[in-house]
Amino acid sequence: MRILFFFVFCIIQLVACQTNTQQRKKEPEPVSEESKFQFPFADTLSPNWIVLNSTIYNKPCFLVIDNGTTPQQQLILFKHYAAAKGIIDSTVFFGKEMKRIENLPAPLAIRDFNDTVRAELQPVYNAPVHKMPDGILGKGFLSKYILAVNYGAKTLQIMDSSHFMVPQDYETIEMKPIGPFYSFSADLFIQGKQFKQDLYLDLGNSHDGFLFGQMFYQKNKDKLNIDVRKTKESFSQFSKSEVAAILVDSVVINGSVIKNIPSNIETASSASYIPLLVGNDVLRRFGKVLFDLGHNKIYFKKTR
Repeated sequence: MRILFFFVFCIIQLVACQTNTQQRKKEPEPVSEESKFQFPFADTLSPNWIVLNSTIYNKPCFLVIDNGTTPQQQLILFKHYAAAKGIIDSTVFFGKEMKRIENLPAPLAIRDFNDTVRAELQPVYNAPVHKMPDGILGKGFLSKYILAVNYGAKTLQIMDSSHFMVPQDYETIEMKPIGPFYSFSADLFIQGKQFKQDLYLDLGNSHDGFLFGQMFYQKNKDKLNIDVRKTKESFSQFSKSEVAAILVDSVVINGSVIKNIPSNIETASSASYIPLLVGNDVLRRFGKVLFDLGHNKIYFKKTR
């Protein structure tokens, strides 16, 4: 009898061990912090925009990352998109729908990332509708998080700012918030001349290289050889302008020297306040850049 009991006991233990092994195999592996809430750029619209394939009000949309808004603006949805997706009733007075959306919490999803944001409606003022995204994730949203942009891998990671620690191989550049932008200084060399300038961070800048505002053109047009006969029309959400090509020989940012940057300069513009904008086309040359817009900081990898 003891032998039979021992034999049955061994069988039960063996089956239990196999069951536990199978259960352990079914357990999902934890998501590493490196890949958590990391999203690929959507391959659409301007190559100099960071566009995310998102969902708002359970409707698919393409949202561009753009700090060039007011600090209160978290999500801007464009009128044509909201009407096409049935988010608003196009037969109702637009001003009434704008107020309704502003008072309606907007559930936002980017893959497995979820948040509830304040949304507002805007028409597209200047740019052709087919060249615009469905909406903008603005400064009010971006400043809540740490953004890690890996330009080489074309991914953006959204991180909790309360637990963020600056990686040891990165150093901090303090920026100054000015209007919708953030400024930091740099040395530029153009046609053999040196310009110590404040650069204004604009992640929504779709131009190649830098965008020199009309004020820079008016101040320096006699110093630089700029062919105003070959201008092209340029649009943004809030302005339209005529831009000419200009080559930046080099720029020194955070001790790094970047050479030969084809850029644009406004010779005429409906928004004369635009200063010297730096966007993703320049920043991608630094590989991976971290942004803490809530604390006016940007982090570059150490060069020394």
